[in-house]
Amino acid sequence: MNRLVMKLRQVVHQPKALRSGLQLLFVIPLVIILLTANWANVTLASGMIILVMIVSLLVGLHKLANQIAAVIEKGADNNFE
Repeated sequence: MNRLVMKLRQVVHQPKALRSGLQLLFVIPLVIILLTANWANVTLASGMIILVMIVSLLVGLHKLANQIAAVIEKGADNNFE
């Protein structure tokens, strides 16, 4: 158990690993939904709309993961003056 706690502390202090882990955490549900979807009735127009939505989601999730990682790295601001 102590080894696990130490490993988690090391990962939190590595910015690239933290950002990658958060991005992976956010992208896994999207990938699962896309893999289990029924693609038989998708036309070219609806496929392009889905592609644009996926790209928008990925860009947004990337920015969100970076912001969360930055907050975790800097720590919370507890000064409420």
